[in-house]
Amino acid sequence: RLLQIPWIHVAHTALYSITLVILSSFLLELLALVYLLGPKQFFKQVTYVVDLVIVAMSLSLEILLKHASKEVLSVIPGILIIFRVWRFVRIGHGLVASTYELQQHKLHLAVSYIEELEERVKKYEDEPTRTAKMDKLIRRLSSSNVEH
Repeated sequence: RLLQIPWIHVAHTALYSITLVILSSFLLELLALVYLLGPKQFFKQVTYVVDLVIVAMSLSLEILLKHASKEVLSVIPGILIIFRVWRFVRIGHGLVASTYELQQHKLHLAVSYIEELEERVKKYEDEPTRTAKMDKLIRRLSSSNVEH
């Protein structure tokens, strides 16, 4: 019934195309990650593997559902939604992880700077004794100049 309205058909086609582009870009990203990390390292990470399976299945289901029967169409969307929610969870996790790494880097820099300052303070803690010795020497020299 809804597909009888012309603009809905156009919107449906456009959204379907956008979905295919987005899922394809996710799949390409994951395949590039397999290539860059190497299959051995990639498949050690469970979250990467789950992500790859979900994106590949989502893309496959999206294409298959375009041509599927109505009975299949009534069951599959729920599963597809769960897969896509997982993808958003992974994106959120990536954002949190990168923020954490950035904060860890800043913390490391701050700790290094504090250690450097502590070393400087230690170095200058000996300074008062040098100053006291210098004062003593100046007094001695002053008193010896006054006597001459």
